[in-house]
Amino acid sequence: MRKGLVLVATCGLLLTQLPFVPAARAIARSDPFEPAPISAAKVAPISAAQPVAMLPPLNPGGPIENAIVEHFFVPNLMQLEFTFNAPMVTSGANDVRDGAHYEMDGGLFVGAGELSSDGRTVLLTLACQSVPTCQHMTPGAGYHVSIRGVADVYGNLANQAVSFTASDSTPPTVAVESASAGSFVVRASEPLAPPTAAEFSWDESGSFPGTATLQAGAGTNFCDESGADRCFQRLRFDLTTTQIPGAHSLRLNGLTDLAGNSVSTTLTVTIPSRITR
Repeated sequence: MRKGLVLVATCGLLLTQLPFVPAARAIARSDPFEPAPISAAKVAPISAAQPVAMLPPLNPGGPIENAIVEHFFVPNLMQLEFTFNAPMVTSGANDVRDGAHYEMDGGLFVGAGELSSDGRTVLLTLACQSVPTCQHMTPGAGYHVSIRGVADVYGNLANQAVSFTASDSTPPTVAVESASAGSFVVRASEPLAPPTAAEFSWDESGSFPGTATLQAGAGTNFCDESGADRCFQRLRFDLTTTQIPGAHSLRLNGLTDLAGNSVSTTLTVTIPSRITR
């Protein structure tokens, strides 16, 4: 059996580059096997926004021998992130964003993903076809994910597996994504729980003058399985009364992610003037 690559999940870095040996680790190999479990705590993902030096360089001499998962972690209870050692294919039968290539236990199914700008990191969301049946992992439960049939741009296939324990103890962050004269959208850094117990205050003078709806997909009540649509990461606020154009404050209290981590913060919402013709 070929030897595999030892991966360690902590603080979003590849710990093979650090001078100490951490306690939590994952093992990923090209051969089918049952890898050692890790505790996949929420950590910052490797992304194109981080310094290039944090990512292992590609082999300048030509194609690499194997497509390998160099880093894996679970950012929340509804998403998985894999970083490969080369840019990955995003079309055809070996599309790394296609959830069909990721087999997960626990009765869960992986949906569509989105790729980072460097082509190496894919963020996948669990399949979610309607609001009442949205899937998510259970904190403290162990899971196994097998990757089959994804390929890098050199034509090398990645057939690997990881095991992990799902955990999430960090509240989400939120920001205003877009605004119009009659509505605006607040986007969270991860999927949210239905805001049934959340409170929304407007201009610190009372309740929000309208309604708030947690959107499964891009402006709908259903997740779009054909592409990554940030399922349950958008809250749409619809104003029922006309507001003065300009900056307003929105206070969020008791908004939680799927693990129950609560966020309370105040956002600035800039309402534009209505366009008349």
